[in-house]
Order: sequence, then structure tokens, then C-alpha cells
Amino acid sequence: MEKAFDGRTAVITGSTRGLGKATALALAARGATVVINSRSAADCRAVAKDIEAAGGRALPLAADVSDLEQAQRLVEDAIERLGRLDILVNNAGFFTGTDWFWNHNLEDVEHYVNLNFTQVLVASQVAARQMVQQQSGCIINVSTGGATLAHTGMAVYDAAKGGVEALTRCMAVELAPHGVRVNCIAPGSLRTWEEEFVDSPKNRARLAVIPYERFGTPQDFADLVLFLCGEASDYIVGQVVTLDGGRSCQLGVAEVERRERALDGRPVPDTPYWAEER
Repeated sequence: MEKAFDGRTAVITGSTRGLGKATALALAARGATVVINSRSAADCRAVAKDIEAAGGRALPLAADVSDLEQAQRLVEDAIERLGRLDILVNNAGFFTGTDWFWNHNLEDVEHYVNLNFTQVLVASQVAARQMVQQQSGCIINVSTGGATLAHTGMAVYDAAKGGVEALTRCMAVELAPHGVRVNCIAPGSLRTWEEEFVDSPKNRARLAVIPYERFGTPQDFADLVLFLCGEASDYIVGQVVTLDGGRSCQLGVAEVERRERALDGRPVPDTPYWAEER
């Protein structure tokens, strides 16, 4: 395998499972020294051990990035230990307890804004100072489709991720003159949880509105990170790249047609509307 990232260092927040882990493995396999991060020191060590067993280099650094001091210290420690920073992937983020926006208390709002937006700013500030000094580097932020098309019951998460997209553009124009590129990935239905691999009505409904007719995978995400941090994307700056198999390219036509069929008493097909005989 080509060592396209040999000699480079990378920090990936939330990299002991799912999208972050796949990205860490992919970068390490191509020569990068990767900082593995999550709240669990044991989980960080386990992923680092897997990377080292495959001949790669990894540094486990546990931190809860919803704590802004820990988020800052994580990147500072990585730079101090590794001597430079070439790639920062602000992958960590999460939201639970979906509810109407008027029911969220301010304590929860502060926690989820810190976890999904403010820690991205704090980590990027530390990374930017180092990358400006180096006159090189890549920062990848992670958003969601909900930044532009609302998820019901997830107002705080969607608003925070909308902030991440705006932050990406501002970071990009300020850092580009210093040879530092900033972009953002907005994943769609990428399978990361066990329940997403089960054949269920919910998952079939989700699949029905993906024109490419398959769910995305953590490897799809990792491959996009590799591209955005590589030489082939050198002129891509300040962009939000959607990774959703075409789901966001269309209106919610599949769901609308299904509901219209049900209201009209017509049978609801099991196949997506675009796969039907016309």
C-alpha cells in the first residue's frame, strides 16, 4: 500500500469506533502517525495496539472533548509529543434525548453545543497556530444533513452543526493564505451502530430514500478524508462535502409518494419509487 501520508501526524477526535476509527486505521495504513482519542483510555489503547500490530504508529490520548479544557489540552499534548500536526479531523460529536426544542434545559444545551461545536473551535485554534507556523496542514470538520435540512427533535444538534459549517468557511478563508486547507464532511446514512445493520422497517424506510440503494460505511467516510487531506484535492478549500448516496439531492419524494398511495388506497410498493416499472 502506498505510504502517501508517511511522516505526517494526525489527530482524530472520537476515533475508537465508527467513522473515526475507520479514518484512524486508513491514515495509519498509509504512513501517518495517528493520535487515537475518546473518553476511554482503555479503548484508545486497544485501537492503538491494533494499528501497531499492523505495522503502523499510533498515540493513545484519552480526553472528553465536551470539556473544553480537555479538548484544548488534547491537541497541545499531541503537538508536544509528536513535534508537529498535519491533519486534524474533528469527528467527535453526539446527541441523545431528542425532544421538542422548547423542552431542552440550558444545561443540556450548553453540553451539546460544547460537544458538537465549541470543542471544534477550541481544537482547531490550537491546530491552526501550529499549522500556520508550519505553513501547511489540513483540518476536516464533520457536520450532518441536519445542518441544512432539519431533524425533528434535534434542534440543538442541528444548530450546532450548522455552526460548524459556518466555522469551516471562516477558518478556510483565514487559513488558506498560510497553506492550510479546511473542509467539512456532512455524512448521511452511514452505518455505525449495531441496530443499523438489522433488517427492520425503519432501516428499509431509510434505505428507500437513498438513490444509490445502499447505506454508507465508515470506510466511505475514511476514503473521503484521505482524498481531502491528499494532494489530489489541493484546490478544494472551505467546502462542505455531502456523503449520503444522493439522498439530499431530491425532495422527500419517496416518502410523499408512499403516503399518497396509502391515502388513495393504492398498494405501497416494497421497492423504491425510482426502481418501479414506469
